[in-house]
Amino acid sequence: MLTNLLDKKILRYQIVGAIGACFELALFSIFASVQFGILWSNFAAFHFAFILCFILHYFYTHENLIFKSDRFLCAFIKYVVLMYTLFFFGTILLWLFIERIGINVELAKFLQIGIITPFGYLFQKYLIFKK
Repeated sequence: MLTNLLDKKILRYQIVGAIGACFELALFSIFASVQFGILWSNFAAFHFAFILCFILHYFYTHENLIFKSDRFLCAFIKYVVLMYTLFFFGTILLWLFIERIGINVELAKFLQIGIITPFGYLFQKYLIFKK
């Protein structure tokens, strides 16, 4: 029973993560293609995606079906701190991949998301949305 619940939560996290990653990558590509600049494109796409993902994680992944404003706000504040930390390290990775290594912009963003995502899951599971 516990294994089934954990598998279900991991699957939900992956679904939300895939939605968020696709959303972020699409926005990043659109912003970068209109010469918004790499850093600003990453900044804007990240913020839209993290708001979408927080709402999906809160209500879908971790099944907090009852809205309690204090619990929601506390989780949101922790989530914001985590996301900005991941954003900082992700931006450094993106800069390294594009500016130093010379990787294609979209591939660099895809790699960056792939490296950062596991850390996000572990921190969310054990620090933000724990019951």
